[in-house]
Amino acid sequence: MKIHIKESSLKGADVIIIFSSANVPLGKFTGSNLFGDEWNRVYINTEDNDWYLRGMNGDLGIDDIDSLSIYISSIVKKLVGNSTGCKTVFFGSSMGAFGALLYGLKCNADYIIAFGAEITLGRKGGFFERECKVQNELVNVKPELQKLINDNERSQIHLFSGENNSLDTLFLAELNDSKKLKRYSVINAEHVVVKELQIDVGIKNLIEDIVYDKKDLINQVSNGFLFNFPDIAKALYLFDYQSKDSSDLRSILSAHNLPNHIKSYVYRRLALSSEKDKDHYSMAAYNLNKVCGKNAIIYARTLIKMKKYKEALYILRPIAETASIDIGKPFFQAFTLLLDAAKILKNDNVYQYYFFRALEVLKDNENLQNKLIKKYGK
Repeated sequence: MKIHIKESSLKGADVIIIFSSANVPLGKFTGSNLFGDEWNRVYINTEDNDWYLRGMNGDLGIDDIDSLSIYISSIVKKLVGNSTGCKTVFFGSSMGAFGALLYGLKCNADYIIAFGAEITLGRKGGFFERECKVQNELVNVKPELQKLINDNERSQIHLFSGENNSLDTLFLAELNDSKKLKRYSVINAEHVVVKELQIDVGIKNLIEDIVYDKKDLINQVSNGFLFNFPDIAKALYLFDYQSKDSSDLRSILSAHNLPNHIKSYVYRRLALSSEKDKDHYSMAAYNLNKVCGKNAIIYARTLIKMKKYKEALYILRPIAETASIDIGKPFFQAFTLLLDAAKILKNDNVYQYYFFRALEVLKDNENLQNKLIKKYGK
């Protein structure tokens, strides 16, 4: 584990502790360019994507959660010094969100701001299951984060998730708002919701909006409320990661008068599970929520099957224009469908433009780039 401290030159500056996400190389840190000298900054990264559960892995005798909590508290205390009214903020995304929550609660942070946090580690479909390289070492070292959140009386907790990730949404749905906990979900956003919000409003701006109680941006970005329907959140998760059984989803549709964007999440799953009504559900999902990339991709497949290639191009082109591997959207499928349609239409200009656009988007993903070149390169 590495900890990097950047001390502000300003007396009484607030302190922000930033926990890195998974797969950030040791020696580098998430958010190293987000905050300036107006903050005291503490950057923390760990090895083996261990979700910050091994302390500092032997360094300085700091080899478990409790000793690391004491060490981080000592860093914060030193930075705060004798200043009164100094705020401490713990911040992270995904693996970093778990670290921010765990140590923020143990260190009595003023604010904990977490994006895409896995509240219970090891659930199917979670990033801990997918990315942690030392799971066997951590079988008995999984703290009860939900209990820590429920027992919290000190820290102001702000949790964000993207509604396209059903597990993240389920975690939010299993908690309850309180004076110390606020939940926010973002319509059509993925697990890496922090990067989408960085593009939309800027994470530094959003954190300062929360910490300094401006409430200008928080109301702008927290536009979803899927977590307020816990039975739907659970049914979507079970469909995505366990049963693929659509019976619960159909029952929910008949039992609830749902807002359109939430209904579209259900229709999208039904389009994936029902051969008989696939075309109907894919069209319905898209019409209810046209700005959702996943809905558009499923609907475009239906249009291509119906040989409506020009209509498919119309649906796919806006999706491809906003494509970004960085924010975790499944846009590789959009490019392949778009290129297939352009090829059938013999529209060489569209084909060439989106082939090279896809190569640019995929510049940091050699595997997908090679797949694209092999199938679509001329």
